[in-house]
Amino acid sequence: MDKSLFSLDIITIIKNKFHFAGTIDPEALYRRISAYRYVSFDIFDTLIKRNVEHSVDVFSILELQAGSGFREQRIAAENKAREEAGSKEITLKDIYAHFPADRRKVLAEQEIKTELGATVANRPVLSVFRRCIDEGKTVYLISDMYLPEDVVVRILKKAGISGYRKLFLSSTYGVTKRSGGLYKALLSEEGLKSGTLMHVGDSNRGDYLVPRTLGIQAVLIPRRVQNLKFRGMEDNGSIQRNYLNHFIINTFDGNPDPYYQFGYSLFGKLLYGFSCWVHDEAQKRGIKKLFFCARDGWMMKRAYDICFPGDEIDSVYLEVSRRSLRVPSLWKDKSNKDIIKKALTGKRTLLMSSVFDCIGLDMSQYRPQLERYGLSEDSVFATDKAIEDSRLLGLLDEIKTDFQENSKREYVLLERYLRQLSMSGPIGIVDTGCAGTMQRFIEETLNDLRIGYRAFGFYFGVSCQAERNIVPGVKLDLDGYLFNHKDDGDESNLLRPFGSLFEWFFFEMKGSVKNYQLDGDAVVAERMPFEFDKVPGKEEHIRRIQAVQEGSLDFLSVAKEDGCLPSLRLSMPDCFDGLSSFATDPSLTDVAMFGDIPYETMGAFRSIAAPDSLSNYVIHPRKLIADLVESGWKTGFLKRLFKIKLPYCELYNHIRKIR
Repeated sequence: MDKSLFSLDIITIIKNKFHFAGTIDPEALYRRISAYRYVSFDIFDTLIKRNVEHSVDVFSILELQAGSGFREQRIAAENKAREEAGSKEITLKDIYAHFPADRRKVLAEQEIKTELGATVANRPVLSVFRRCIDEGKTVYLISDMYLPEDVVVRILKKAGISGYRKLFLSSTYGVTKRSGGLYKALLSEEGLKSGTLMHVGDSNRGDYLVPRTLGIQAVLIPRRVQNLKFRGMEDNGSIQRNYLNHFIINTFDGNPDPYYQFGYSLFGKLLYGFSCWVHDEAQKRGIKKLFFCARDGWMMKRAYDICFPGDEIDSVYLEVSRRSLRVPSLWKDKSNKDIIKKALTGKRTLLMSSVFDCIGLDMSQYRPQLERYGLSEDSVFATDKAIEDSRLLGLLDEIKTDFQENSKREYVLLERYLRQLSMSGPIGIVDTGCAGTMQRFIEETLNDLRIGYRAFGFYFGVSCQAERNIVPGVKLDLDGYLFNHKDDGDESNLLRPFGSLFEWFFFEMKGSVKNYQLDGDAVVAERMPFEFDKVPGKEEHIRRIQAVQEGSLDFLSVAKEDGCLPSLRLSMPDCFDGLSSFATDPSLTDVAMFGDIPYETMGAFRSIAAPDSLSNYVIHPRKLIADLVESGWKTGFLKRLFKIKLPYCELYNHIRKIR
């Protein structure tokens, strides 16, 4: 044997012994075995991976159903069975003989179901296995395993493993690999000379040292493989985190794009947790139709539909925007001050463009009127003074007839659009959050149309600002997956440090909804121009968005087929902590990946976390505060500025309080 190859196996032995993660190169592995006509593969941890850190962790999943203490009882039962069997191999029946008779069958069946649900193919080794089959090699599978043969066959079939010549299991033959007996049975039954067989496996003793003492060539692969690193995987303290982390590692397809990897490992599991939460809560409330609000809802609906295809709860993409819902209601407003209130966005300043967006008119057509009141298209108002600005109030009074007539026209089409979607009865409104403004507009419109409904809002977060949207006729019944401060006055917001970045992950590649038009007998949404059309290098920014989204949706497609994830009942922190850690405590790599993403603020595009030089901020400290306030990723901004490790989230919260 090549000495260099032998040394590689020694390194792998050391790594396996101390649980260091390694890598598997399918091409290099196949070269090791290509000269052999007969090849055998170990099954568990070689061809098949369990989505847990250690094989006995499967018993922790079972414990969720069987009751506290089951894991230790199951381990003790297997130890007793092995003591009684001596050198012979044991079976699942032998193990459960040490449980009460009335529970044996049920528990054994639950274990089989859990094993089936928790196993997936080890992708790189599976590719080598299939290549061996395709190139005409005779392939055997051999494993020390107490599970019945028919169960192992089902596990293999689920993983897409077929075409092997024969399966050799210790539970069937009564002898093990570790003793050498199972290898001897294979050689004897198949009439092979030991030197003609190459074995592939992960166990230092059973898959490498023992077969080599019998003259069988062997290749040792790493037991732990780290093909993807992501936030949150450091915590395997609960069976939920343990399983989720290893599920991500084991099912990842090796895509080298870091944005795809981000979507698969972080954003995808948040979408999974949110979709499951929405579905469960909607069922509790008897909701039969969910309306996902444009534009963030486009991604949320795609995620939900993957998780719950063909479900009894319908999902509908509701093409609305603040503008498309706000403008049709203006003709009912008697006060110009009410109109200005609707134009306010929660920011410290109000742009003239925002005022015209609110009233639904083209600002460029009203330059003479603007000039008459000493205003221009670039005029900016302080939010707390805009409602009393005589110039703005006078302008609105002069053009009131125009925007009211336009409002009535849009109202007619909006009414037809909402009736077309059958927004009646118990309905769910799904959006990112946080104040419930869109839900308020929807409910006010449905009230005006006298459509009978009972609405509940599902959001990632609900801030204390939601209280301002509780108006006569609007109950504003809603909840948040990450937080809900509607009624407690708490101003904390888990999304505040990276709100614009968070919304970026949901981005639909279309402009915002402007209003509605007739298309034959149907009413369809008309969109505004796509904002990114004005951004230099938009193709690369769009590619990055799409890669994140593709990775997250691929994760969901795999997760929905998993047999154990639903029973684990993942909590919100299980699904969010990784993304939260990335957002609030970013690395320099993180800010390099996402810091230059463009987002719109104050009518212009700027990078989401692109600070000026530290020396310039020392000279102009007020500029630091202004730039930080306008940043769409506060903690990323500070990390990019200072570069060293600091508690950036706490630092940002402190700056917020003193500014």
